[in-house]
Amino acid sequence: MNTIFYLINKMKALKITSIISFLLIGGVNPKGTINILAFPYMLVEFFAELFNGNLGMDMLLALVIVITLTGTLIIFYKNQNRSLLILCFITLSLFSVFLSGILTSKPNLWFIATSGIFVVSSLLLIFRSPKSHI
Repeated sequence: MNTIFYLINKMKALKITSIISFLLIGGVNPKGTINILAFPYMLVEFFAELFNGNLGMDMLLALVIVITLTGTLIIFYKNQNRSLLILCFITLSLFSVFLSGILTSKPNLWFIATSGIFVVSSLLLIFRSPKSHI
């Protein structure tokens, strides 16, 4: 019984480490910012354009990104099903590539460190999670 609680606490620590490292992944282009600051910026820009009357497609996309990432992070934290954790990991990784601008710029040390921590902690979490949890 004691080992079950130890395993659950270790899983929570891995989840928190993975989520914090995802939020600290920074952009590599000159105007890049860390993910935790990009979310409020996208929301402020969306509401500013909404109330100014010039809402564009890019701001609707920003709102969809914020809602999707928030939901994915909540599912990633709350769920223990391996299949859902894999899906959340893939989604967060794709958003990390999209938000960081890594496809057009060279990676810096901060990006490599935070991305590495995110990938390693997420993969450890996936391998330690049960295949199905009811």
